[in-house]
Amino acid sequence: MANFHLKIDPSDQILLKRSLGKNGRGQLFFASEFGRKCRPYVPELSGRLRDSMRAEPGSVSWDTPYARRQFYEHKSKGMWAEKCWQDQEKKHYFIHRKILRREGNMSIIESIRDFIATCPFIEELDTMFPPVNVDKLEPEPSYSIESVPSDPIVKRCINGDSIRRVTFYLCSRNLYGAEENLDTSQFYESFADWLEDCTRTKCLPALGDGQTARAIKANTHGYINDSEATYAQYQIQCELQYYQKRKVG
Repeated sequence: MANFHLKIDPSDQILLKRSLGKNGRGQLFFASEFGRKCRPYVPELSGRLRDSMRAEPGSVSWDTPYARRQFYEHKSKGMWAEKCWQDQEKKHYFIHRKILRREGNMSIIESIRDFIATCPFIEELDTMFPPVNVDKLEPEPSYSIESVPSDPIVKRCINGDSIRRVTFYLCSRNLYGAEENLDTSQFYESFADWLEDCTRTKCLPALGDGQTARAIKANTHGYINDSEATYAQYQIQCELQYYQKRKVG
């Protein structure tokens, strides 16, 4: 039996050779790139706060007299680094799910679920990812996609291709109260506008082989479907239209 000797450098030397050691160029690049991705999340008035970003190996900071207050107290754009990090996690998860779709391992309703999960108006749940279920609305605040029976064929083409649709509800369980109801109504208005923008910009769900999304829209306003003392169930009916190539064989 032949003998062989395998020599492996210490981990700190391996990292150093690849500029990934402490204070190395790799850490500086990572910090700079993360700071760049945070830029759209940072509140902007004069642009001074956004431009004050400083990247160092292992850290990113924003250096203005009001940066700390904006980070912790801004109503819509506070905690921007955390929000950017969460969105990047969601983006990579979405890319992974797109790969599964290409391999034919996901249904259209799952594709819709993953697409809806990228909506910037949907609140991230602390312990669940993605934050949108399929046909399962949790007893606490949550979101769910529920399919609606409907005629799937919009138009048949002579060559056997077709334009099809999937009708579904986005349901949510929200706190029930005067202020909370106003916030939920605003969410559903913003969500419907977001769907319209996605159709306009062609930012649509990625479907399987032979399927191409054409449009996604809200068919109704958001409304209360059921309510109790603490929580209310809201829903909005939506529709995805897509092009289906004729299946051969």
